[in-house]
Amino acid sequence: MSKLNTPETLATITMLAIRWPLAFWVLETRRRPLKVGIHLDVMAAGGFEEAALRDALRAYTINAAYRRNLIAKAERVALDGSVAGWVTPEQAAIARDQNDAFFRRARQRQERKRPAAPQVAPKIRPLAGSQVASPAIGANEASGTSGRSTGVERLGALEVL
Repeated sequence: MSKLNTPETLATITMLAIRWPLAFWVLETRRRPLKVGIHLDVMAAGGFEEAALRDALRAYTINAAYRRNLIAKAERVALDGSVAGWVTPEQAAIARDQNDAFFRRARQRQERKRPAAPQVAPKIRPLAGSQVASPAIGANEASGTSGRSTGVERLGALEVL
């Protein structure tokens, strides 16, 4: 199987949309479910190589926006734009599952590419002699904050930022 997002594939999809504007759309969000076996009608009409047509229709129908439009009881269109059947609930479920799997794999690829957040050790510095809290007096009482949090913890003679 060849790559789907090639200039040749896009050119074939564009030629299909120009020749049969009621059935094919270049704009992905406008794509409607196609008649089952529409490739046979296109080949019968002529003007397309079988391999190029196969790649173009594969790219056209594997598209997430096309699959999103495959909902149960949606009309399928023939080359002339007429109704040529309906999407079955089974076909709609398959399209939904394929889209879910596609987006799940895409998220996994993104997570693998995303660098892990570096583990940063807290900065610790020694306290000056007058800032050390005595064991008899709590750190808050020694600092005069009386229970208010300052974002800095004092542990013995160390200050954790």
